[in-house]
Amino acid sequence: MAMDLVELQRRLGYTFREEALLRRALTHGSTKECKEDEDNETLEFLGDAFLQLSISAALIERYPQLQEGDLTMLRSSLVSRKALHVKGLELELQYFLFLSSQLRKHTDLERTSIISNSFEAVLGAVFIDGGYGAGTQVVLRLFAADLAKLDEGALTEVLDDCIDEKTKFYNYCRRTYHQYPTLVFREHQSKDPEQRFHCKVMVEGALVAEGSGKNKKGAALNAIRSLLTSDGENFALPVED
Repeated sequence: MAMDLVELQRRLGYTFREEALLRRALTHGSTKECKEDEDNETLEFLGDAFLQLSISAALIERYPQLQEGDLTMLRSSLVSRKALHVKGLELELQYFLFLSSQLRKHTDLERTSIISNSFEAVLGAVFIDGGYGAGTQVVLRLFAADLAKLDEGALTEVLDDCIDEKTKFYNYCRRTYHQYPTLVFREHQSKDPEQRFHCKVMVEGALVAEGSGKNKKGAALNAIRSLLTSDGENFALPVED
């Protein structure tokens, strides 16, 4: 039995004028009463396109200096299937879905693509019901923390004058992780001024490397050097002076 859709609208921060759209977005094709054209697949298709557009616009506004490749990798990290699955679980979509009793009984919904697909369908429903502006507000609200993390660890900001090193690191991450890395910095008290800042390189929440330096740039370079060296890459990154 699905939960009250009023609660889901509260979590979305958006009230539907046509609640039937939201219900359709949450209706899986396995339900007996679902007609061929009433499941959520077309809304999922629309939601995927709308999410790509709204996130792309947000990234261009935040990082006007980035090139297409960098923006693409940033966007991919935000809207990957895994990331959307997490977003769906944050909303607890599994409790709002209209599914066949058999599917609900025998499927671990928290481990299936149904969650990420339904998340996209919900966004598609918001777009139809409220238009681009309302839909974008919902997307930015749901992804606010993720965008803030990118702001916190924007590699371009830190290594703005290390173009070659940044490019090598981007290419390595694209090839190895297929994701854009996030740099998390912490300033700490140290008797050694060369260790004032600490940098962690994170990919999808996992720590892949870390390093310290007298400033953010030095810490980032040492973390990157540690990552590439440990993986046998022969990249001669400069020592920060």
